[in-house]
Amino acid sequence: MFQLPILADDGLCTPEVGDWAEQKYRLVRVYADLFAASMKGKWRRVFVDLYAAAGRSLLRNRRVIVPSSAMLALTIPQPFDRYVFCDLDGERLSALQKRVEREAPGLDVRFVQGDVNVDVDRVLAEIPKAPDVLTLCFADPYRLRNLHFDTIRRICARERRVDLMALIPSGFDANRNFQLYLDDGSDALDNFLGTSEWKTAWEERRQTAVVSATTFVAEYFARQMGELGYLQPGHMPMIHSSEKNLRLYHLALFSRHPLGGKFWKEAQKYTDPNRSLFE
Repeated sequence: MFQLPILADDGLCTPEVGDWAEQKYRLVRVYADLFAASMKGKWRRVFVDLYAAAGRSLLRNRRVIVPSSAMLALTIPQPFDRYVFCDLDGERLSALQKRVEREAPGLDVRFVQGDVNVDVDRVLAEIPKAPDVLTLCFADPYRLRNLHFDTIRRICARERRVDLMALIPSGFDANRNFQLYLDDGSDALDNFLGTSEWKTAWEERRQTAVVSATTFVAEYFARQMGELGYLQPGHMPMIHSSEKNLRLYHLALFSRHPLGGKFWKEAQKYTDPNRSLFE
């Protein structure tokens, strides 16, 4: 099983996260590795991280520092041809830039500071618009309100070849605040799913089956991706908190090509401590 390296403190901004983030980071790293290595020489490969943060995280319970998604993608054996890192927090993005300059000085890396929902055009401007470009985009919003589906529609437009790895805050946020969203107290879920019609779908679903809000939100997001021409994802791992084993979020891979689903299965096998990638 792939294990994250433990890093020494370099004095730069290092956000603290729950230990559950470790599983997410492992999946991102292994999928990015499979994607980049398999497509090298066939496509110009671009990695986009919409919530790139600082490139390192402090795991809250273990009190150790590990690389997070951006630095993990940068340090794979066959790097992407270009990286685009976006984050709203200027201090975190500055720390990431310094780490990139120190650890990956020869790579083509672009930085976009801003709210991806407002500044999506700036992100898209850094992705070459050409028929030979293949993009892996990682969307890791902390809460539903941080990501709008209209942003995903722009990035994953049919004229672009994009695989999307998305964190869906289906347990931590959607389930805990579901009644608020039903009562029109917030438009966060409307924006995240790209429509208010989910409310009708929820009522219809409840008439025929017992379903949790956690499952419903993940499945509806996948349905919306289907409208963009994406294949339905295979297994969407549910990430649990390490402290109380609470359901936090689904992590899903969306691709328009069956090869994406094959890579996703392999990534999950290689990050499962009880299985081998080659079994």
